[in-house]
Amino acid sequence: MDNVKNDRYYIQKIRNDLQFIVQHMKDVDIEELNANEILLDSMLFRMIQLSENAKKLSDEYKEKRGYIPWNAMYGLRNRIADVTKGIEQTFLREGFCAYLSKPVMWSKLEDLLMKYLRDDLVFIREDLKEEQKIKDEEFKQLKGQLKENDIKIEEGLRLLDGDFMQYRKLMEFFTEYQEEYMRQMQQLMTQNEVKVDEITRMMHTLKSNAKAIGAIHLYEIAKEMEDRGKQKDMEYIMSAYDLLKLEWGRVFKASREFIEQTKNVLFDQKKEEEKDKQSKEEIKEKLKIFITRYQAKEAKEQIQYYRKGKISEEERNILKEMEIRIDQLDFDEAEILMKRWEGME
Repeated sequence: MDNVKNDRYYIQKIRNDLQFIVQHMKDVDIEELNANEILLDSMLFRMIQLSENAKKLSDEYKEKRGYIPWNAMYGLRNRIADVTKGIEQTFLREGFCAYLSKPVMWSKLEDLLMKYLRDDLVFIREDLKEEQKIKDEEFKQLKGQLKENDIKIEEGLRLLDGDFMQYRKLMEFFTEYQEEYMRQMQQLMTQNEVKVDEITRMMHTLKSNAKAIGAIHLYEIAKEMEDRGKQKDMEYIMSAYDLLKLEWGRVFKASREFIEQTKNVLFDQKKEEEKDKQSKEEIKEKLKIFITRYQAKEAKEQIQYYRKGKISEEERNILKEMEIRIDQLDFDEAEILMKRWEGME
């Protein structure tokens, strides 16, 4: 039987983790480690795995090799946890209600939000309970296609506890705004007086977005450009921009293809048709809720559904203005427009 979980199995796991740590920590100092979030997270994970696998070895195996500091290995997980606990206590003393360490897992974040948000601020989507699952073969194919474009889906899923639906939503979010960001970046790079602080800010945002979907190469380029921006190193930024454009465009294209290919995973066509048949009153009510809850994407969807029906020119204009305000995340003004629209009836 393959993969029998005996001493040999656990020792091989420990060896693999040690080899990984030694290989990736070669010539890396503490400052570089702390500055590299992905490497730091990976090292902590490997150390925890090493600690857990050491505990699973038989007493007989460990007694024969008493020269190995087994107790120290067991304590790796606790020492890592103690560091995190110390940080948590600091924040709690300062008045925070809770703390999540990196990498932030989606399910833990959701649990905390549900715990601390007022009931009137929580909107539960009942229609998302019946999730469609992706087949192994389809997943393998998608993974391969993304990998060809420097996206590691497993990295994105790791931060989401393997939730494929949430990963796809992150991809949607990424593609929704990246085209505009790329255009803005192009403008910044071609101005007579390049605004290095603006470029640095954009690279910080791109870095986080790229990491969230597993676009590690794009993340690394954006992070390096952000660091160089802080140093006002425009020579490097100008030289690196062509590589950034290439990688950014590649990831953007692959993300859009991924969303198109996985439509059936998230959306039942019949449910989509039912949405289209909603009454205008239902759409208006949902739009009002989404605006008051600052849910931009969902609010824009309701506007699009409403436009499919027969509407007056006055309604069309007010919806256009409302959509602009939502894009600008100006929900207060969008709510005023909503009230004006309701008053037209």
